[in-house]
Amino acid sequence: MKLVMNLLIRDEADVIRENLEFHFERGVDHVIVTDNGSEDRTRDVPAEFERMGVATIIGEPEQNYAQGK
Repeated sequence: MKLVMNLLIRDEADVIRENLEFHFERGVDHVIVTDNGSEDRTRDVPAEFERMGVATIIGEPEQNYAQGK
């Protein structure tokens, strides 16, 4: 059995690496990362994990998830 985590991100460059490492260290096997229109370098970090085969990035540029609201 594999543990897969779903993560919605937007402009999280300052914390995304620590977040992913924290969860991988605690047993998460794979992360599905949905980027909701980041305008900083947020996607660079999950892209490193994607190259290692432990993450999948989905781009959602519409910015319609509006978590801040």
